[in-house]
Amino acid sequence: MKKLLLSIALLSLLTGCMSYYKVQTEKPVSSNTIKQFNSQNKYLILHSGDSAWQVSNPEITANTLSGNLTVLPAYRYKFKTTKIGRGTRYKNNPHTDESFVLDEVHLYLNDSQYTALKSESSIKIPLSAFSKAQVYIKDKGKTRISWLIPILGVPTFLIVFFVP
Repeated sequence: MKKLLLSIALLSLLTGCMSYYKVQTEKPVSSNTIKQFNSQNKYLILHSGDSAWQVSNPEITANTLSGNLTVLPAYRYKFKTTKIGRGTRYKNNPHTDESFVLDEVHLYLNDSQYTALKSESSIKIPLSAFSKAQVYIKDKGKTRISWLIPILGVPTFLIVFFVP
């Protein structure tokens, strides 16, 4: 029994103190939504099929998104490991800071349209061409729980193994 408790206590010491984000999906994509993201200086990422680009200098007029497509930096591909419907961990420490995911908005085009998009080109796309927008927001509940596990695990470990 003590070995099991020791294992649980040690496991709780090794986990926790993590940060998580979750996906909030917006359907349909409206000009007000895009304007809100733009006013918050969100990092817009346009997806078409398996390709993704940054939308730089975005402008929203009427029901159209205009801007320039630029190469998406390699560190911005965290969306490939994002878990929809569950919290996804991101590192937020002095050595590795991935908190940039909280500034990202992913705009998904209907797959059959706009297949000729490429980097370093200008775009002018009607908002009706987007199937959805995904915003990454902090998963406060899962983050809090990950911080509570070690806080509760240390006293349990001390009580079980050091109190006669």
